[in-house]
Amino acid sequence: MSRVRDLPPVSGSIIWARQIERQLNAYMRRVEDVLGKGWENHVEGQKLKADGDSFRLKLNTQELFDDWSRKVTQKQLGVSGRIFSIESMRSRQQGKGNVLRLKVNFLPEIITLSKEVWFSFSPFTFPCGIFKTSVNIVF
Repeated sequence: MSRVRDLPPVSGSIIWARQIERQLNAYMRRVEDVLGKGWENHVEGQKLKADGDSFRLKLNTQELFDDWSRKVTQKQLGVSGRIFSIESMRSRQQGKGNVLRLKVNFLPEIITLSKEVWFSFSPFTFPCGIFKTSVNIVF
């Protein structure tokens, strides 16, 4: 689904985990609505609450973010040289003359980095180098 929506892989995983966590919270509120306040004090409720809490711990994305941040910091991505170049090519159609083509000098990793930073990482603090690289690419 991340590819269909053009989401980078780490951002897509974090967004997915947040959506699942919101659904889990909604289900836990429904349980409370049906069973009443203090439902977690009953024997059945304690087991259900423990299952919900253990599932919520599996949805923690901090480790995923930290691993991604560490890998990106080690790569030292950046842009050097000209970003755009214009090439003149012969047209395949007769009588058209030359056709101009714009080439962009970006590595796919840099484009992905830019998207990762700008897609739903609001609860996370980025290392300064990653954020600077992303901002320099976008603007």
